[in-house]
Amino acid sequence: MSTSAIKTSAMSDAVIVPAARPGADRLAELRGRIVGVRRRRQLVRAAAGLSRFGIALVVALVVVFLVDWMFSPGRLARGLLLLVALAVLARTYWRRVRPWLKVKESEVDIALAVEKKQGLDSDLVAALEFDRQRDTSSGSADLREAVVDYVADFGRSWQLPLEVPDARVRRRLAWLAAAVLTMAAAATARPDIAGAFVNRLFLGHAHYPTRTRIESLTIGGRPVDLAPGAAARVPCMQGRLLLFEAGIGGEEPRIARLRVVSVASGATTEVELFEEASAATAGDAATESPREASPQGGPRRFTARLPKLTETVDAHVFAGDAWTDPVRVVAIEPPLVDVSLTATPPAYAGSGTEPPPPGARQVTVLEGSRVGVALTCTNKRLVSATVVVGGVEHPLAPSDGSGTTAIWELAAADSPLADLEQSVGFEIRVVDVDGLGADMPLVGSIRVKADAAPRVVADAQTRLVLPTATPKLGWRVADDHAIGAVTIRAERVSQTAGTTGDPATLPVPLEAAGRAGWVARERLPLSGTVAVPLGKLGLEVGDQVRLTVRAVDYRGSRPGKAGESEQIILEVTDERGIIAALAESDEQSVQQLDAIIERELSVGGGR
Repeated sequence: MSTSAIKTSAMSDAVIVPAARPGADRLAELRGRIVGVRRRRQLVRAAAGLSRFGIALVVALVVVFLVDWMFSPGRLARGLLLLVALAVLARTYWRRVRPWLKVKESEVDIALAVEKKQGLDSDLVAALEFDRQRDTSSGSADLREAVVDYVADFGRSWQLPLEVPDARVRRRLAWLAAAVLTMAAAATARPDIAGAFVNRLFLGHAHYPTRTRIESLTIGGRPVDLAPGAAARVPCMQGRLLLFEAGIGGEEPRIARLRVVSVASGATTEVELFEEASAATAGDAATESPREASPQGGPRRFTARLPKLTETVDAHVFAGDAWTDPVRVVAIEPPLVDVSLTATPPAYAGSGTEPPPPGARQVTVLEGSRVGVALTCTNKRLVSATVVVGGVEHPLAPSDGSGTTAIWELAAADSPLADLEQSVGFEIRVVDVDGLGADMPLVGSIRVKADAAPRVVADAQTRLVLPTATPKLGWRVADDHAIGAVTIRAERVSQTAGTTGDPATLPVPLEAAGRAGWVARERLPLSGTVAVPLGKLGLEVGDQVRLTVRAVDYRGSRPGKAGESEQIILEVTDERGIIAALAESDEQSVQQLDAIIERELSVGGGR
């Protein structure tokens, strides 16, 4: 019934309409239903828009994952890929999601939709407007109340429109739920892959799990940290052969290779890695089928050699479906070390020895000398320096300067090169600030020139002595450096019982020794005559006396070496024996004189 019909019916019946109740009470239920419908329609629109965005987000994640899985791009490429994905999502939101979210329906919009659905003219909109406006100064109050009453009575049976055109919320939510459940199931089945993808999604360095695993990498003897995100930097000596060792587990790769990229020029070099145990049959390795590594044997070792490292490079190892992040191999100049040896001869040797030539590592020194070791690094700072003697390391300490001007010396205390008694070899090891040593072994040798024992000569004026005689003994002593003492040993030899009693030792005073107690080389050789008293030996006629001159050289705090003359044997006799010996000597002299005269006469007659 239209508003005009209501007015006509009211006038024909001439019924006076009672005073109207407050409009809010009559339309409260209808208004509540309209508000509920408006909210529900708003939720439907939000669900429709957000479901579109959710589906777009899932598709973007799947596409990003597939591209990342198949091509494993670097951080920069992944960043660009994510920017493209975000741009696509932003465009989807602006064109497909935002129109649904920005729609805001009012009561009038819902009322118009109800009128359209119920085939009404404008009764609902008019009733809501009449109920909202309390001003009765214009228009017919009866007509206004009649419209409100009509809408309030018949509005209870009206069906309000809940559907939103083209929303298709259930289908989109079903697709979104299916996609989310699929992704959740995949992440649950392979959490390692899901974790790696999340890490890489935030531009991390994680790698996806592979059938082949590169478990360790050593470059030039230095282990490399292969943890994701580790900024691996390995300093290596410039100009030296470089050895790469990779520990590979899991499925055996058909081929493993090393890629070296020059940092300066970008030039790329690839070298194949060969398994250590089967390097001889490496040519057949490519035809073998993949097989799993033995868990008991651990990872297999693959090696490659770079003939000469001339510049800084980035190294990558590829084995099967596994690879490593670039490892920066820095070509560093080795430390340039100058070694200087000094030789300090013993004090008793004097100053006649020549110092070792500069830079010499093979020197000859006197026995008992002290050899000092000093070194400097001319191009960089050293961290440590040691000298190895007999397999034992002895540290050197910086004594002067800093940086490249520091002088590293061997401490005097407990030096293995102090007071040398025999030839030794040594090796010098240095470590610079980059952890590198010298490019060539710093080895040398010290040859010790032995200090010979004293040379002694002795002679007696007579060989026949009385038991209480004091014969004179002449002696002469020479040595390389110094003499500390000279003694005479007298030993009795009995004719019947052999040697009897302890030998007697007679010290020979050395006037040239002075207060020092030893005779320097400048005053050598020494010679003299000494009287040997025989009365204390208890000699008897027929005994013998063996005299030996013994000299000991001087070697400072070390014990000296002794040298002895040949034994001089004296025969003990009485006065008659001496006279007989003199007579025999005279007779021998006459015979010798006759022989000489006869030889001279025979020579003269032959003329």
